[in-house]
Amino acid sequence: MTRILTITLCAISISVPAFAHSAQAKVGTTRPVGNGNPSSINCYLKDGTFSRIATKVCKTNAEWARIRIIIDKGDRAN
Repeated sequence: MTRILTITLCAISISVPAFAHSAQAKVGTTRPVGNGNPSSINCYLKDGTFSRIATKVCKTNAEWARIRIIIDKGDRAN
């Protein structure tokens, strides 16, 4: 019984920071560009292609900045 309790408490303590980190995400209607703290999470609501339900896309600012660079390179190539 104590082993099960110990394992359960360890699993909860490991997963709590992940839930706390995702609760701090900012949600907007436009795609973020990656400004600000590289490790903070920003989200935006992406319109569904085949449905009316919008999906929430979340990434860190560092990832959004990389995406923005790729998009800008594509725009310059055309």
